[in-house]
Amino acid sequence: MDPAGVPYGVPRLDKATLGLRPAQLVILAGRPGMVKTCVALHVALAAARNAGAVGFFSLEMDGDELAERVLALLAYPRKQRIAMACELAAATALDTAGGITMPAEGAPPRAPEPLA
Repeated sequence: MDPAGVPYGVPRLDKATLGLRPAQLVILAGRPGMVKTCVALHVALAAARNAGAVGFFSLEMDGDELAERVLALLAYPRKQRIAMACELAAATALDTAGGITMPAEGAPPRAPEPLA
């Protein structure tokens, strides 16, 4: 193992923390929908590429769902994943009541309205 630890796969985080080290407990927390699983899978894949086998446990998703996420991370280039996420964000907009509205099929996406 490198003296600096196993990289997270996020250059700025790797530089700031010197990577993952043995016996460390790393907790990734956030609100629902804040891509915690995606980030955790990215870190796990980076660790697996650099150090070997990785254990991954989720209380929210089963193995099939996690496998689909890993395949998506590996199958699509980063720029394409970002573009797909932007298209999804543009297809849904927050209305002034704070709910999510979906445009009618074939209708152009609405820009998000400013919240008062």
